[in-house]
Amino acid sequence: SLEDRQVAVIRYRSITDSELFLLDVNTGAQVSVEPASAPGSNGSARNGRNGGGTVSVAQARFAYDGRGLFYLSDRGGEFLSLHYYDVYTRAVTNLTPGTSWDVERFELSRDGRFVAYSRNEAGFDRVVLHDLGLKADILLPALPASAVVSRLRFDGASRRLAVSLETAQSPEDVFVYEIDAAAGAATPPQVTLARWTQSEAGPLDRAKFAAAELVQFPTWDQVGSRPRMIPAFVYRAPGPGPHPVLIDIHGGPESQARPGWSSFRQYLVGELGYTVIAPNVRGSSGYGRTWLGLDDGMLREDSVRDIGALLVWIGLQPDMDRNRVVVAGGSYGGYMVLASLVHYGDRLAGGIDTVGISNFV
Repeated sequence: SLEDRQVAVIRYRSITDSELFLLDVNTGAQVSVEPASAPGSNGSARNGRNGGGTVSVAQARFAYDGRGLFYLSDRGGEFLSLHYYDVYTRAVTNLTPGTSWDVERFELSRDGRFVAYSRNEAGFDRVVLHDLGLKADILLPALPASAVVSRLRFDGASRRLAVSLETAQSPEDVFVYEIDAAAGAATPPQVTLARWTQSEAGPLDRAKFAAAELVQFPTWDQVGSRPRMIPAFVYRAPGPGPHPVLIDIHGGPESQARPGWSSFRQYLVGELGYTVIAPNVRGSSGYGRTWLGLDDGMLREDSVRDIGALLVWIGLQPDMDRNRVVVAGGSYGGYMVLASLVHYGDRLAGGIDTVGISNFV
């Protein structure tokens, strides 16, 4: 906290089980924030929400007035929402109720009027500026489509919001929102957008960089009466094909393939003529608590079977060569490579395993 009396601490057990508490620097006393304890308890009680009483807690920041704490939690739902905790009344307010995607990061203005946050919508980021006084979102000019945001920062006067972002076709750049609040706190401010940097691409033609295409392919099981759909980003090689395919499997497993900038991926597509597919199989983050748990424990092999379903989908695409498919990945993605070679070796031309888990027991 700004007066150096309290520290906000996140105790992490797993991606779906963590706690947030306030620690008094002088006395060592702890006050539980998430999971919220029952009245009169010692702060260790669980409240039974989210199936088993656990919550996921992420970034936490004290308000500049010292009265509250902003943090991210999936309290009572599938996705991370932005919450405000009043340190005096211990009341919790959900500032983004009903969100259907994770709030990924947030930033507070020094004057206490605004909170800016980014929301991960199927892998792409949307920036939202929320006016805490008006309790309303402010209309913002659009950032480049298909962006992945890495940082948000207000200036000291709370009148500029800087956004660092990248896309599949552009390295990281800085865009700045200019916030004109001259009309006063009772009126929504006017906001304009300016691009501040232009990252180098060297002698390469930016127009030839492959875009990220979000697709969904049916997998082997069903949700209700319909096949479960698996999201994936496709970076298509130029020309009619059929092109060889590289399946790029992310690590984690609780991570997510995002459509950010990758010079190596652009080299594979533009120079070597590969179509690259980055799937987010079950167990990936970004799609809610239920999706995260679909490959837990004895269900681990179900995510491998999603790669088998992807191979079926590739075989139906006229611009992809089903006889020239390679799987690649590192760490957990490396395990997925090895497992795919075991189960689907007759349909794969090869695999690239980087520091993958190789003990299948």
